[in-house]
Amino acid sequence: MGSLFQSAHMKLVQIIERNDAARAVVAELGERGIFQFRDMNSGQPFFKRAFSDDVRRCDDIQRRLVKLKKLLDQSGVRVHPRTEEGLRVPLLELDSTIATQEGELKELTTQLLALRKNHNSLREQRIVLETLGSIYSGTVGSAAHETVAERPAPSAGAPGASSSADAHAPSVLSSLVANEFSASTEDGMLNYIAGMMPRGSTHTFERVVFRATRGNCMVHNVPVEVTDLLDPSDAKGETVVLKNVVLVFFSGSVLKQKLTKICTFFGLTRYRLPEVAEQRRALLTEVVDQLGASAVVMDRSMQIQKQMLDAAAHQYREWLYTVRREKMTCNALNMCNFDHRRRVFVAEGWIAVDEEGALRDALAAAARKSGGETTPILNSVPTILTPPTYLPVGKFSSAFQGLVDTYGVPKYREVNPGVFAIILFPFLFG
Repeated sequence: MGSLFQSAHMKLVQIIERNDAARAVVAELGERGIFQFRDMNSGQPFFKRAFSDDVRRCDDIQRRLVKLKKLLDQSGVRVHPRTEEGLRVPLLELDSTIATQEGELKELTTQLLALRKNHNSLREQRIVLETLGSIYSGTVGSAAHETVAERPAPSAGAPGASSSADAHAPSVLSSLVANEFSASTEDGMLNYIAGMMPRGSTHTFERVVFRATRGNCMVHNVPVEVTDLLDPSDAKGETVVLKNVVLVFFSGSVLKQKLTKICTFFGLTRYRLPEVAEQRRALLTEVVDQLGASAVVMDRSMQIQKQMLDAAAHQYREWLYTVRREKMTCNALNMCNFDHRRRVFVAEGWIAVDEEGALRDALAAAARKSGGETTPILNSVPTILTPPTYLPVGKFSSAFQGLVDTYGVPKYREVNPGVFAIILFPFLFG
């Protein structure tokens, strides 16, 4: 008899059963926890064992489940507890089911990310049209910051040279746009680049542009008080940054090539800005319509993703339990010896002497589940090997026994110090 004071008496037994009932026998023994398998293939490499492919398949499924759990946590979906004893499905079918679920969720997540980026681009296009449209009429607010690299001075006798006339005249930027920018082409006098970039890079961008063009351009940048615009450098679309609307005026194709490279380096996203007011209004109307359609598609995609994640959350615990059980079953089967000529398998292991009756009941239950008409053969094996230590514990004593086992496991039939740890625990750890 085994007790908390001393480990139980153990004996080595041998089980002989048909090959097709091996999985059922091992699974039943594993669920009851009364049998410790002895490795009969200790000298054989892992990859040469019969169920090594199944163990690797279980590892692959577990990696998929880890990714699925991370996606569930990111989406805020709670995983439901396991209510049954696991899914009784073959490993190949479970692998196919989880792979299909993972593929659908991955594709939907990719599409949703593309929709978010497209919706963000439409929002930024709308902001560019609404913000920079006022520059053409010279009504930009005081919050706008303007850097002029080169501005032509009026002649002494020209109209508007007096300070009183300049106070009521349109800005130089408005004059440039009205008089020269209206016929902008590749070879025209003025060209422009319009877009948005992170606010933290705007000042450095202005200095680099000024030095690269030797002052032959004009940069106009307007802060935008929208806090949920996506960071273009984040491929996952999870980071939001403050941005500025940037408008760069320049002349010539050489400067255009330089500025294009500089804008790409600083993460400036270029957007359309028509020259004619009617075209800007038409484009703004089109962008607003596309924003409404994009919002509807995003909401629908998020609902579908939520439904798929809820369905996966209901089955996640079942899948995880099933995969872990199958992996442990395959590892135990790799310890057995399979005789393909006689179509039987042989397993050896240790049991407590007083639990031999429970072992026979487990073997009979496994035979019924596998559809066999005979009970597996159970033989006692004489041995000179030292049996393992088996200490029956309960819910209360398991915590103290685990603490003692971290320091060392008692030898076979040795006095168990875990009993004394129950009494001396408050004195040892205060």
